[in-house]
Amino acid sequence: MRGSITRMMKYATLYGVILGIILIVWLTFDYIMGYYGQNKTLSNLNYLARIAGIFVCILVYRNRVCGGYISFGRAFGFGLSTFLVAMVLLEIFVCMLVNIVDPDYLYVKATMMTKQLSEAGMHSQRIGEIINLAIYMEHPVWAVLIAILGGGVVSSMISLISALILKKEEKKPVYRKPKLKMNS
Repeated sequence: MRGSITRMMKYATLYGVILGIILIVWLTFDYIMGYYGQNKTLSNLNYLARIAGIFVCILVYRNRVCGGYISFGRAFGFGLSTFLVAMVLLEIFVCMLVNIVDPDYLYVKATMMTKQLSEAGMHSQRIGEIINLAIYMEHPVWAVLIAILGGGVVSSMISLISALILKKEEKKPVYRKPKLKMNS
């Protein structure tokens, strides 16, 4: 049993790194094109890509590694592990992007938030409190912690649904004891 868990974690890490790299390339493209954090359609497509990524990872693992069969528990654990690895990689990249590559990003984001909240009619003191909290939560330690916890909840839901759809257990032959005929 321990060997199969170690084997599963090996593949979860591998597929998580692959999914993480795909999401990092997506984010880099968004950043270069100037869409990062501004386009809701691309943001929704990014979440759809995450869902599809986990689904495909579980499907490939089931078909290539497990011989076409996987239990619900194994599919759920594999999807959760894969997604968490991908989210940790993605969050490390985001922290580097926001703190090293583009340190002005937080200022630009705070300015956009201030404008949106002002247009919504919020009081300026309350806007200041919200902006200060948002900037505080962008600290790398908080960002990684929130990403892991939030990623855990999201990946649990995605993995749960994917595991329900993809579970396929091997049918074992049922052994029936033959009835004995009594001679009377």
